Formats: sequence, C-alpha cells, structure tokens
Amino acid sequence: MNKCKWTTTIFLLLITVSMFVTGCCFGSGSSSTTKEEFGKLEAYVASQLEVENYLKAPATADFPVFEDTFVYQVDDKNFNIRAWVDSENSFGAMIRTTYTCKVEYLGNDKYRVYDINFEE
Repeated sequence: MNKCKWTTTIFLLLITVSMFVTGCCFGSGSSSTTKEEFGKLEAYVASQLEVENYLKAPATADFPVFEDTFVYQVDDKNFNIRAWVDSENSFGAMIRTTYTCKVEYLGNDKYRVYDINFEE
C-alpha cells in the first residue's frame, strides 16, 4: 500500500511538472505579434474612441474587427487610419460611414487623433 501511494504521488508530480513546463514553453505567452502591430492596434483603438465623439448615437457604434490594412504606419510615432463605422443617424437608421484620420503616439500610452474626415 505504501509503495502504491509513492508511485501515485510521483506520477502526479511528474504530470504537474510536465504541464508547467509545457505551459511556460508553448503557452499563450509566446506571441507572434510584433511591437509594430501592437502600436497599430493601439492607434486603431484610439481612432475609434475619437470617432465616437462625432457620432449622433455613439452607443450604437459598430466598428470592424482590427485588420492590418486599416492602419498605415508612417514612422515610429505616426499612423494613418482608414476604416468604417456603422451607427445610427438622426433618424435612427443604421448607416456606414468611412473615416480617415491621423494618429500620433505621444508616449506613455497616449495618442493624439487629428485630421478626421468622414465619407458617407
């Protein structure tokens, strides 16, 4: 009986260790997202937050899921955005509006969104 408990304990310990090692080496911690892509995503989200300020019904805003093609990185700190948003107009109808803007990274996770243009 004592030998059986030791065998079970060692077996469970080995499983726990192997799960830990597998999680450290192959888990979600390893990502193929580069710093540039992370900056693009942040710039895109900053543009969405600013565009909502111009909408008649910002609570109805429906932006597309991020795609790399929506954001052009000009240099280390500047991005050009071209995307769209679906939202309700003054009459309650959902309309799609394409927008363009520029986003400047100011540092410390802060962005400045400017030169916003809307096309219907």
